[in-house]
Amino acid sequence: MIQRKMMLLLTFLLLVSPNWAEGLMRCFVCAKKIKGAYIEFDGKIVCSQSCLGSLLPKCATCDKPVSAGKGLKGEYLKYSGKYFCSQECFEQSLPQCAVCSKPVRGGFKDQEGKLYCSKECYQQSLPRCEICGQPMESWTKMDSHRYCSQCIKKPRCLECQLPGAEVEIGDGRNICRSCLDKAVTDQDQAQRLFDQVRQDMAQRLKLSTDHDIVFKLVDAKELSRIVGHQAIHENGFYRYRGVVDQASGRTLRAEYHIYILSHLSPQRFRDVAAHELAHDINQARY
Repeated sequence: MIQRKMMLLLTFLLLVSPNWAEGLMRCFVCAKKIKGAYIEFDGKIVCSQSCLGSLLPKCATCDKPVSAGKGLKGEYLKYSGKYFCSQECFEQSLPQCAVCSKPVRGGFKDQEGKLYCSKECYQQSLPRCEICGQPMESWTKMDSHRYCSQCIKKPRCLECQLPGAEVEIGDGRNICRSCLDKAVTDQDQAQRLFDQVRQDMAQRLKLSTDHDIVFKLVDAKELSRIVGHQAIHENGFYRYRGVVDQASGRTLRAEYHIYILSHLSPQRFRDVAAHELAHDINQARY
């Protein structure tokens, strides 16, 4: 009741004698008597713009009062409970795009928590399919290679087993150009490698036979015909044919053949040749 009477009295004095009221008012910040113009903020009266700055919140970026910052006087921004004196200070507070370093407002976020200002920047950060080069949000990984859902379905190379083998051999197999450049495709080249493997096994491992072996480089169709079924897992085949005298048990005639698939890498060819030669050594000894 007393507070209400005092307010009525103050209102009466302001109406009747404005000069008397000015004599009563003091700045909330510096406590000086206010004469003439004054500023009211949040129910508090101050004598100047400088004193007003002491009441205003400070910019979260530059730490200046929002009234004395980079923006227009009296204008400020409020975002997530923080105050900013200008658009520039506000943008400096935003996280930066992981690609172009521009401020991110909304934007995109990847699985690692990185932010991107636009779809274009987000796609620049994505891994690209090794075959078609398109950015991928999901992919299939083979060793260190990544492929999109469409390219992973492409024919696999017979040597490296990666998709995207461009070259069709003609026997149902495909090979990529990189593996083709190194592949054993010529009978003469294959014969030299075969002879070298046989020699290495004799000199280094002391494993050898002294009969002639007919060697031939074949494709998958011919190997299937020789084996008698579709050669899916076979890379080579050893065949021995002999005529034995029933009475004496002596071998009258013998033929030794080794067939190896074409278009294998030199190292893989050597491994297959050593495997088939081991069959020949076992046949001769046991």
